[in-house]
Amino acid sequence: MGSSLVNNPIGYSQDPWGNANDGAYITGGDSVFDDDDVIVFTVQKVNHDGTFDNQTQIMGIEVYDNAADYVNGVPKYTYELEKTGGWGWGNNTGSGDVSTSVHNMGDAYLHFPADGFVSSDPGAPDLDYLFLAPGVDLSEAYPVWLSHEQAIDYNEDGSIAGSEVGDGVFTTGNNLFAENEIAAAICLTRGTLIDTPEGPKFIETLSEGDLVHTLDEGPQPIRWIGSRRVEATGTLVPIRIKAGALGNFRDLTVSPNHRMMIRGPKAEMLFGERDVLVAAKHLVNDDTIRCVPGGTVEYFHMLFDSHQIIFAEGCPTESLYPGQEALGAVAPEARAEILMLFPEFEHGAQQAELSRYELKAWEAQALRHAS
Repeated sequence: MGSSLVNNPIGYSQDPWGNANDGAYITGGDSVFDDDDVIVFTVQKVNHDGTFDNQTQIMGIEVYDNAADYVNGVPKYTYELEKTGGWGWGNNTGSGDVSTSVHNMGDAYLHFPADGFVSSDPGAPDLDYLFLAPGVDLSEAYPVWLSHEQAIDYNEDGSIAGSEVGDGVFTTGNNLFAENEIAAAICLTRGTLIDTPEGPKFIETLSEGDLVHTLDEGPQPIRWIGSRRVEATGTLVPIRIKAGALGNFRDLTVSPNHRMMIRGPKAEMLFGERDVLVAAKHLVNDDTIRCVPGGTVEYFHMLFDSHQIIFAEGCPTESLYPGQEALGAVAPEARAEILMLFPEFEHGAQQAELSRYELKAWEAQALRHAS
């Protein structure tokens, strides 16, 4: 996530040989991406067990405005490797090169030159030297000490075993720190009433094959439905929309990046579209739409053959986008089931379109001020 990455970090590493007492001490750096941005790195020459070594290289970087955009496959910035840098901290010598020295790698951090990554996308910031610490908030929590050797419970079973024992090697297992945020990208919560041909039904009572009313195509069968319970903290704090705020009959609770459909002349005047999709977090006004932290929340996904507008508590809202990125929005045990239903997802053969125009944060703010 964007909060776990800084450009040109300020700090030092302790002991270039590496043991449990060594690591990286970070006292500052430039936050180049938004805290809730999803950062995806394309990496080559990763070992079969997911570990990085001196032969590993970062080849590309994609930045998504939020977890929902990642699920929907809509990048904000795309960086490609164009030239070789000339950095000399640690063993790194070229842009994207990975080094196993304590300066540049630990179980929970990775530090590499990125001056050779360029993007033609408007507003894409220039990159120099990136420091990545998955699951750690580097946006303002300085100073930060990261041990070179740190045990990490990658499978979240409550115990440390095998490759989870700290050995100072960065692995692809660090993806787990973004999984919960991505899993809550486009979600409704337990207790939400969904409009169906048989009348409103609680989302937790629905199953694959059940028909749900959609705005554009009438009743459509659910191809897959699943849920996940998470702590209602940080980027996972649900948004509660008070009854009537968006035409909903009862209070409606959704994940922060879940997009609601807004219809009206102001949207058409500003964006040339009568209907637009707006993430719930961009609608928060601390009155009728507010964050409700604390405890746990059970988020539900619903997948159809195409991206649909459904009705939750009578309010138009989106379904999970059908595409390869949807696999990143569900728990690992659900992926095999989805691939059986949509085998084309595995290789990215299908690239569906969003059902409506999606507003960025600044566009949503403009719409709020115009209303």
